[in-house]
Amino acid sequence: MAVEAARGLVPMLCSALIDLYAKVAAAAPDARIVVTGYPYLLDLSAATVIDPDIITAIRLATDELNTTIEQAVTATQATDVNIKYVDVTAAFAGHGIYSTEDAFISPPDRLKPTDPNTFHPNADGYVAYADAIASRLPGGWLDKQKQLV
Repeated sequence: MAVEAARGLVPMLCSALIDLYAKVAAAAPDARIVVTGYPYLLDLSAATVIDPDIITAIRLATDELNTTIEQAVTATQATDVNIKYVDVTAAFAGHGIYSTEDAFISPPDRLKPTDPNTFHPNADGYVAYADAIASRLPGGWLDKQKQLV
């Protein structure tokens, strides 16, 4: 299965992310860096459309990826980089593709298979990201007087 093949690549990602975050911090030493994890693309309610085993495999892969991203952020914080990790899975719960509630993620369109919006947040999804980030940042991070232009 493609999901299992992708999961095999996740362990190599951590060091690459640490290097990336360090480069961003070096290029913008006063930056406040926020890194989010990924939401679950599919809720369990999508099992009426997609095989539940596939949904479970994708959700496990998302968990593994998010854990790796969080570990890379934690390792980068240890080098005194001003970086925070924000988990967004709870903010998107119940709003995945084919969910019974309003979806926050754009589903695939059979008529436009290469649509760049597919599997990306829609307007409501971006609001969910912003709300999740705002709720987890340390005090003062969103103070407009302190933000760099």
